[in-house]
Amino acid sequence: MAFNFRIHELAKKELYESIEWYEAKAEGLGKDFYIDVEKEFRRIIANPFTYPEYEVVLRKAVLVEFPFNILFDYKDNIVFIHAVLHHKRSNKNVLKRKFKN
Repeated sequence: MAFNFRIHELAKKELYESIEWYEAKAEGLGKDFYIDVEKEFRRIIANPFTYPEYEVVLRKAVLVEFPFNILFDYKDNIVFIHAVLHHKRSNKNVLKRKFKN
């Protein structure tokens, strides 16, 4: 069963800032990063149950090619992407993020 998904505004901001950062480092690297994130989004949406629990209420996906985690949860056939964070970035406020209806 495939899930629908929503991405938190702050997660979008983290994603776009990271794409820009990688693109500034080397042309095409931002695109490669985005492709890696998009692949992981598709895997999460296809089967969110396969990812380990993280901080009790979230699950964590680790990107293959880049040092980033995707933190998410799911309910009622919807995957909620809470964060797209570099491994070294603090995640202490992620649990406080709420989705607007």
